[in-house]
Amino acid sequence: MRKAIGTIIFVILALGAGCNRHVDSLDPVRDLPSPLDAPLNVQALIGNQAVTLSWDMTDVTGVAYYRVYVSDSIVGEYQMRDTSAARTKTLGNLLYNQTYFFKVAAVRSSGAEGVRSSALSVRIPAASIVINDNDEFTKLRSVGIGLTAGVGATQFQLSEDSLFTAAPIQTYSTSAQLELSNGDGLKRVYAGSIISMVHGPTVQSTMISFSIRALASSHLFFPDHHAANRRRHYLYSEWGRAEGKAQAVFEGSPNIELYDDGVSPDAASGDGIYTGRWTIPVGLSATSAEVTGKFTDAAGNESAQAKAPALLTIRPTPQPVSIVSTVALSTYQIEVIWTQATASNFMSYRLYRDLTANVTTSSELLTSPENRASVSYTDTALNANTKYFYRVFVIDSFGLSAGSNVDSARTQVNTAPAAVTLAGALSTDSSTFKLSWTRSGRSRFCVVRLYRKNSPG
Repeated sequence: MRKAIGTIIFVILALGAGCNRHVDSLDPVRDLPSPLDAPLNVQALIGNQAVTLSWDMTDVTGVAYYRVYVSDSIVGEYQMRDTSAARTKTLGNLLYNQTYFFKVAAVRSSGAEGVRSSALSVRIPAASIVINDNDEFTKLRSVGIGLTAGVGATQFQLSEDSLFTAAPIQTYSTSAQLELSNGDGLKRVYAGSIISMVHGPTVQSTMISFSIRALASSHLFFPDHHAANRRRHYLYSEWGRAEGKAQAVFEGSPNIELYDDGVSPDAASGDGIYTGRWTIPVGLSATSAEVTGKFTDAAGNESAQAKAPALLTIRPTPQPVSIVSTVALSTYQIEVIWTQATASNFMSYRLYRDLTANVTTSSELLTSPENRASVSYTDTALNANTKYFYRVFVIDSFGLSAGSNVDSARTQVNTAPAAVTLAGALSTDSSTFKLSWTRSGRSRFCVVRLYRKNSPG
C-alpha cells in the first residue's frame, strides 16, 4: 500500500513543478494494530515420548494461528517446533528423562507475532506398566499391575478403555489390582499416571491373554489303532489352541507328550493340532485299551478329557535271543549257536548273514527253523580267510520280530599241511614193498595220499 501511495505522490509532484499548491492524501494515515496478547494457562498432557500442549486466549480477534517454541533450558534459545490453527498441539519423538521448556505465541495473518507465553517445563518420564510380572497368560480375572512413572506422579488410573471412562482415580502406587472383563481372549490394559494436575496423565498400555477354560475341538485318535507291526506309534489330537500342553494316556502307559511345534510328525507349528511319536517298550501289551487325551492351556486351565474313537491293541514284540558263539570249522564252514526263544507264540527263527556288521532282514537269509529247540546252524560253502557276520531274528505268530546281537567269525586260511617223512621201502618179495612214514601233525587231518613213479621226481 505504501508503494502505491509513493507512486501517486511522485506523479503529482512531477506535474506541479513550479507551483505552490497543497494536495491532501486520499488514504489517511492509520495507527498500527497493538500486538496480540500472550496465550494463558499453557498445560501439558504427557504421553509416551510425546506431549500435548493446550492453552487459552483472552481475545482471539485477529489470531490466524499459533507458533510453538521449545528450548532445553528456561533461558536458552527457543526454536520454533511447530504451528497449530487450534489452541492445542501434540509434539512427538521426545526423549525419556529429558526436560523441555515450551512457549506459545499467537500470530496474525500478516505474520506479525504476538507476545509469547510464559515458559512451561515438561519432563518426559520413562513410564511402564506390567501385568502379573510380565506373564503372557492368566486364568484369573484379578491380575496384579506394576507401575513405573516419573518423579512427581501423584495419581493413576487403570482401565481396558484408553479413554479411562468410569475408571477411578487412585493415589499413585507402584502396584495395584485390576479385574479384567469377562470373556476369553487378549486383554489390553491402559495405565494413566498423573505427574501433576498441570501436566495431566502419562498413558501406557500392555496386553495379557485371559482364558477361563480350555476346550477340545475334536477327539484324540490314532492313525492305526492296532500297533501290530510297528515300534513307533503316532498320536494326534486337535485342541484348537496354539498355546498349551497336550498329552495322551491309556492304562499301563505313561503320559505321552504331544507337540504343536511343526517338528515331524507334527505338520505345522501353532495350528492347534498336537502330534506325538511314541516308541512302544519291548514287552508292553494292551488289548482294547481306551485312550484319552487331555489339554492344559497356557493359562493353566485343564480341558475335559477327550476319548479316542477307537480302542488300542498293542501286541508285545517277542524277547530276542542271543548268539553265544560263531566258530570257524574250516576254510569254508562256520558254526552259529544261539539261545532258545521264550516267546509263548513262537513261530520261527530266521538266521541272516552279511559281509558287514549291519545285518538286517534285508541281508541273506540262511535258514528259518520252526522248531524252538533248533538253536545252531553250520554255514557252508564259504570263502577261505573271510569274515562273516550273523544275526538271528525271532518271529512270533503275529509277525512281530526281535533281532539278536550281531556276531562274527573268520574262516580258516587255506594252507598246505606240513610234509611227513617217508622212512624207506622194504622188499618182502618180488612184487611187494613195505612203506612207513612219520605221523602228520595237522590238527584237522583228513587223508594220506601215496604216489608212485618208475623214476625219481
